[in-house]
Amino acid sequence: EQIDAVLRKIHAALKPGGAFLVAMRKGEGESSGEYHTVQWTGERFAALLAAVGLSVAWRAEWVGRDGNDWVTFLARRSP
Repeated sequence: EQIDAVLRKIHAALKPGGAFLVAMRKGEGESSGEYHTVQWTGERFAALLAAVGLSVAWRAEWVGRDGNDWVTFLARRSP
């Protein structure tokens, strides 16, 4: 529920054309334990980035050493 506010703060902190790099484990849902983890599909997170004015310049997906699917986004603030 906090992701929109966090992404808006990132957008506000970037200069026009500035870049934001984020890597995350793909999935859906939330889990709690030592850390509270929220997982997103790549498509859904890309839509969240776009909704706050960050455009995806580059995206990569891979399987990590842990066997989980990961995605990295390079997003830019519009000039």
